[in-house]
Amino acid sequence: MLASYGKETADELLREVTSRINSVFGRSGPVGRINGGEFILLFHYEDQGAVSDMSRKLKEEISHIDHVKNIPCKVDANTLITYGSDKIAAGKLMEQAIGIIRSGGAEISVDDWVNKGELFDRIPIPYVLLDVPIGNDGMISGIICRYKNTAYEKMMGIHNKTELEKRFSDLLDTPDYTWRQRLYEAAYEGRTVFNQKYFPEEGEWLDYLFFRGPRRGTCSAMILHRDKSTVQAAPRVLNYSTDHLVNYLMDILIKGENYGTAIGSVLKEIGIIISADRVFIGNIQNQSVSYPFSWCREGLASIKNLGFTGADFDEYVEMRKHLLEKNDSIAISDIDDIKETDRVTYQFLKAHDVHSIAEVPIFRDNHLYGFLGVINYDRENGVDVRYMLEKVAGYLDLKARNQELMDTLKYMSGNNLLTGLHNRNAMSKKVEELKLHRTPVGIIYADLNNLKATNDTYGHDAGDLRLKEIADIMKEIFDLDDIYRLGGDEFIIIMDNVKKLDKMDKLRKFKKVIRNRSVDVAIGFEWVENASEFDFGMKSADKKMYRNKKKYYKTHKLTERGDERAAAR
Repeated sequence: MLASYGKETADELLREVTSRINSVFGRSGPVGRINGGEFILLFHYEDQGAVSDMSRKLKEEISHIDHVKNIPCKVDANTLITYGSDKIAAGKLMEQAIGIIRSGGAEISVDDWVNKGELFDRIPIPYVLLDVPIGNDGMISGIICRYKNTAYEKMMGIHNKTELEKRFSDLLDTPDYTWRQRLYEAAYEGRTVFNQKYFPEEGEWLDYLFFRGPRRGTCSAMILHRDKSTVQAAPRVLNYSTDHLVNYLMDILIKGENYGTAIGSVLKEIGIIISADRVFIGNIQNQSVSYPFSWCREGLASIKNLGFTGADFDEYVEMRKHLLEKNDSIAISDIDDIKETDRVTYQFLKAHDVHSIAEVPIFRDNHLYGFLGVINYDRENGVDVRYMLEKVAGYLDLKARNQELMDTLKYMSGNNLLTGLHNRNAMSKKVEELKLHRTPVGIIYADLNNLKATNDTYGHDAGDLRLKEIADIMKEIFDLDDIYRLGGDEFIIIMDNVKKLDKMDKLRKFKKVIRNRSVDVAIGFEWVENASEFDFGMKSADKKMYRNKKKYYKTHKLTERGDERAAAR
């Protein structure tokens, strides 16, 4: 603009644009020129449609400018609309405001920055400039407030050093980061830190943006406060704040290493934020309902202990199951609304002191897997409860699938899927543990005879049935934690928690059962007084088992070629 028209004409043109902006938006909010031909407008609104209409009208008005001071000119306007606590609005506002102070991009002194602070008083968003000196440990040693605008003083108050540090600690501290680390990243590494925090005691969300100040070692902060009136006045803000909440809950789920703890934390956070009496995950199987995860407000009985029974409950369960299977969420913000239309549900809920309830389905492979629900929640807290639950339910299913996969992998690392017995890896860990305690151990080596011949003649399914059969017999007699499938047709039983006499009794019972059931198994047994001699005991049991196997083949006049172990020898 300056290059096209010259400074005098460009300034006059900017004044004309400002006049057109004021004519369209009136006194809706402050209008500021940011840089060159960029302007920013901040105002409250009741209707997003009205904002869009005003934006179109503004572009039309500016396009009508065809001359200034008798000099022909042509201007087009592009507009960007952001709502509420949108990160784009927050970040762009401060980046542009900083651009004014840093004209040319060179670093300036803190005092120069503070002297120009009146510029920030025109921004109706709390802003503060901090000195963040480094201590001997290389981390932030404290906070010195160099400047705060009027909006900051009004919202946050004027704090001494201790109060200021406490406030930033409340705002920035997480399980992984402290406020000192956050400020160091902004002041010394030039990072921009943007996030949000919910304060349940005040019932409010704070969005915050921290970034490097005018020189290294200083930090600027902008804090956005979303109160209930703002949330209720703007549907866009409502949806966005709920999305923030969903993202916050998902962060808990993703970072939680323990599945149960992560689920419990999410349910608790939901309950606190929407002031609910109870939050729960339920499963419906036939006419029964179970609650594997639940949270309740202090002083209330868990939903697991409410004792829902009776004909009304049976009808309610059937109705709930029918709706959830159709992917219909249940949202009753006030049970009086269904008093006349659904008497059964109304009477059941009222009898159990339920004033409001919301439940959404959780699906697995297109089948109803469970549901996520809340009871007696705050209907006027600005959170779209139904939307939030639906989003969280989807993530819960993904978390459950991931957990099941991890459980399966963990199980497979120490267990054999076919037989349900522990595997060689688990046995190695067990042996190492026994050697440390140097306890007496009884070792049974078992080998299924003629398995290869079964596989070759009847197929591997038949062979698998034989393996399962011998595994089931072992489970009947020995503790599951003592039985291991080493691979192929080999099994080993390690008995360390019973006396030698008891071990021999179990061995005799095992031999009797396999004989009565005509299960062909070669067995070898060895006893060692000290687990440090386990390797010797295992080799001895193996040799005895092999002698028993050769006797079996000789008795039945079979060749050893059909047996994997015998062939290997």
